[in-house]
Amino acid sequence: QDEFHRITVKKEAGGIMSNFIHDQLKIGDFLELRQPMGDFHIDETKVPVTLISAGVGITPMVSMLRYMAKTQPEREVLFLHGARNSKEFPLSDEIRLIIDDHKHYSQHTVYSDPQPEDKIGIDYDSRGHISANLLAQIWQGPQASYYLCGPSRFLSDMYFALQKLGAPVTHIHQETFN
Repeated sequence: QDEFHRITVKKEAGGIMSNFIHDQLKIGDFLELRQPMGDFHIDETKVPVTLISAGVGITPMVSMLRYMAKTQPEREVLFLHGARNSKEFPLSDEIRLIIDDHKHYSQHTVYSDPQPEDKIGIDYDSRGHISANLLAQIWQGPQASYYLCGPSRFLSDMYFALQKLGAPVTHIHQETFN
């Protein structure tokens, strides 16, 4: 068990707490926090897992990826993320290091608006948005567990696409990140 909790906070215009954390909190300051709660966490089975996120929905996925790398290094893991481009893909270097260090882990990144310096095949794998067609191409089968996090519309689209492919409802886990 880690001796600390790590938080990732995106600074939002008008966000009271995110602006406070980014603008006023300093190294050495203390925050009173509670342990993470809820039921959106990785299962302890050995079935393949696909982590599917868009935008800031990436934050719990990185925590899950980090946890599996530490406790389930032999599990088959696919990390699927959609972002606008490399400038809006937080934690990408950490993700790449974890994926590269685990032979059963893979990654597919989709950019909707790549920057000129973003190179397909290096920085991202496909252009557009995560879609039902893409899910069909990377499908790990009905036995896999699927974790979804992102905007409401994205979750709805992915949930129904996975069901249409044959994923049992009990294998699809989701959390809205707005």
